[in-house]
Amino acid sequence: MPATFLQSLACCALALVVSGMRVAPHATDESGVQQVQPVDGVPKLEVLRTNNMDEAMAFIGAWSDARDFGMFAKFAPDSGAFAPKRVVLLGICRYTRVLLLDLKPYLADSPRPLPSPLAEFLEDGRRTFYGMGLLQAAAHLAFEFDTVIRCVDFRVRAWRQLELGGGLYGVANRYFETSFAR
Repeated sequence: MPATFLQSLACCALALVVSGMRVAPHATDESGVQQVQPVDGVPKLEVLRTNNMDEAMAFIGAWSDARDFGMFAKFAPDSGAFAPKRVVLLGICRYTRVLLLDLKPYLADSPRPLPSPLAEFLEDGRRTFYGMGLLQAAAHLAFEFDTVIRCVDFRVRAWRQLELGGGLYGVANRYFETSFAR
């Protein structure tokens, strides 16, 4: 298994922890990036939570040559029998940098494309996003935002050497000797 894949998978689990605000930030710099202190054997993280596309693109600008990323999506609660869940938060991770992109402002007129720079970043065929339950997120991105990503969903497909169980938390705990709790 590629090392970058394993690191991206671990960051995906980290991003889930941070997105739930279970980890208190240490400091925020002038660009809004939070420095999250080490916890449970996990290194310090740089996390940007934003709904501003300019901020998001500036944050991921350093990833222009990167190919492997962790990804997850959080969905809005069901709002009725026939109302579909909507993607409200998209987490994209590379090593210890985590972008938590709030998509709620972009849902009002959906389906519509995401702003061009972000759509181009996500749809770049050289990039692969890894996660658990990612096919559902990919389907929502395609339907709601006309954005098609290349992804590997470990609920559906995994390397034989990768022992699954416990979702992202379980995989990260097993392979990185962390102690994430759901």
